[in-house]
Amino acid sequence: MRAGLKGILTALTGMSVRAANQVVVVVVTLVAAHFLVPAKFGVFAIAAAITTLIRTLMYNGAFEYLLKAKPGEESPTECLIINFALVVGLTILMLPLVPLSKHLFGSEDVGRILLALMPSNLISAFAAWQESQL
Repeated sequence: MRAGLKGILTALTGMSVRAANQVVVVVVTLVAAHFLVPAKFGVFAIAAAITTLIRTLMYNGAFEYLLKAKPGEESPTECLIINFALVVGLTILMLPLVPLSKHLFGSEDVGRILLALMPSNLISAFAAWQESQL
């Protein structure tokens, strides 16, 4: 019975963490939609979508491995390193979009916002790893 209760509490904790993250994203998007003119909101939406794609990838690979690994075989440090390496690699792949943003999206602002959002992916790498530990 205790193991069942522990599993339920762990699942609820994981769900609440993920839900809180999604609520923050929705609130930020709603605030941006309210205060930004349509063209500026479009710039925000493009940059946010690209950044969200990278953040979503944090919940694959090492995250899944840690969730499914048998006790004693988790390798949490290695999985954290993998998450950070994935973020760095995907950020490097995203960097060419910064100077090309004017031609690709019709605005240099997309590139500037991408640069501003890049560090948040490191936070997401750590958060996904931490969530998988729960």
